[in-house]
Amino acid sequence: SPLNKPASRADASVKWISDPPPQSYEKFTLVFFWNTTCLPSIEYLANLNVACSNRTNQLQFIGVSSDLPDVLKNFTTPAQFYNGSDSAGHYAATLGINSIPAVALIDPSGILRYAGHPAALSEEALEKLIKRYSVK
Repeated sequence: SPLNKPASRADASVKWISDPPPQSYEKFTLVFFWNTTCLPSIEYLANLNVACSNRTNQLQFIGVSSDLPDVLKNFTTPAQFYNGSDSAGHYAATLGINSIPAVALIDPSGILRYAGHPAALSEEALEKLIKRYSVK
């Protein structure tokens, strides 16, 4: 399992829809794996759009979809955070993600601290992880 091990950052397999793409990984990074045809993904996308507006000082949000770039560009509910396409699923595979929707939490030092379904990462659980793995 890649959990608690160095995690790769979004790599060349991700074609960024957002401009500019993420440049810095100095914060905790929550990576959301999703696609436009998965109803639970769309529901979590709406929740994350709200959450990212309240946590930009502590947490960076990145969306990685299995849809092609053109599909993402024309989707009716765009992500309000960095968003890219990885239709082959290479980046998800490096983090041990094999279903959607899913999230991965990477700490500022680049260690994967959570990978799984977004429903299991409650606000309280997220706060505990951030507190536990914050650089002192």
